[in-house]
Amino acid sequence: MDPENKPQGPSPHYSLYQREIFKQGGTTGQLPSFSVHPEEMQESTKKKLTDRGYFYANSNAGLGWTDRANREAFYRWRIVPRTLVDTNVRDLTTTLFGHRVPAPIIFAPIGINKLYTPLGELVPAKIAGELGLPDAP
Repeated sequence: MDPENKPQGPSPHYSLYQREIFKQGGTTGQLPSFSVHPEEMQESTKKKLTDRGYFYANSNAGLGWTDRANREAFYRWRIVPRTLVDTNVRDLTTTLFGHRVPAPIIFAPIGINKLYTPLGELVPAKIAGELGLPDAP
């Protein structure tokens, strides 16, 4: 999310940011400064990471079997959009272990973040804190 456009509060409305991106693209042709297309993201990542970091991430930390299985499972899902339903207010908050959190996501150290930044696990921990999401030590 664009830090300048980051909503305040426990449950940011990312849908407003997404809606603004679609509006700008449709009315002015202005596209976001980044792509979410997997191949374009991969190319961008390759330019920014060290060879060691890129090859580790790109290989899915091994032979890619888990990645392949996850993708195949994901491709079996079908998204059925709800039409004629107000989508202005969306709420991802949930309760995890008795605590309300803004989204059902937990950050966890993976032990290899020093491949990507000298600060290692501090970077995702900081982001988790900024988003109000739990970080498992």
